[in-house]
Amino acid sequence: MSGAKTTYVLITAFLLLAGALAWAGCGDQASSTEGAVLSGLEPFVGNAMYTGAQEPTETVVGDVTQYRDGKLTATVEASDPRVSGTIEVTFNLDLRSDQSATLWGSSVITNDKGSWVCDRWTGAVSSGYVDQYIFNQAQGTGEYEGYTLRVLEHMYDAYEAMEPPSSRSAWTGWIEKME
Repeated sequence: MSGAKTTYVLITAFLLLAGALAWAGCGDQASSTEGAVLSGLEPFVGNAMYTGAQEPTETVVGDVTQYRDGKLTATVEASDPRVSGTIEVTFNLDLRSDQSATLWGSSVITNDKGSWVCDRWTGAVSSGYVDQYIFNQAQGTGEYEGYTLRVLEHMYDAYEAMEPPSSRSAWTGWIEKME
């Protein structure tokens, strides 16, 4: 297994374990009984191969550089085929002088069976612009109508991760049926 693939697998396994432990800690005693923790959740792992970008507009306000309406396209590969497809992302970020940032945007993952539409995701970038984390909650359309997709994305070496073509992106998450 290559170094990058090994790192991806380890990060993904850690994120799934951490997410499951955090989820298990929520709720009352009855909700954390064996088998109930992930009841109704369908976990997956994946990554995105960034294939294209459109530069955002840039404005400097004090010590913050504001980037607005950038665009990224990528191919998503996931252990659950419902999450695999093409993603189009619109992003905005406020980059501070220490190279940390707050980011937000919207995205749509599309494949032959439907799409996952996220009107607003949020994220953060660590100081030095090394690690980037994004939380995305998307609603299903087509065959995915009535389902919600929740994703935590980790991009490492964040500057390089957004330069196409790149796959420095690890995804973990779950799909849940909405009642």
